[in-house]
Amino acid sequence: MVEKSQVTERAQLQKTTVIQKYLDPEWVELIKEAKRYGMTIDEIRKFLTSFRKKSPTSKRSESVR
Repeated sequence: MVEKSQVTERAQLQKTTVIQKYLDPEWVELIKEAKRYGMTIDEIRKFLTSFRKKSPTSKRSESVR
């Protein structure tokens, strides 16, 4: 029988692996810092979306979608 703590440890290890392997570490730190300052994920998302709309390269990145 697998204990809850073992499942939690395995899930944390998988999460860490995904972060290290697939995500830009600078973005991860940026999001962590925003959360430390009390921003919610929705607030971060809105901020990034509003910034993208103002960016001169936004039309190029939107056409890729």
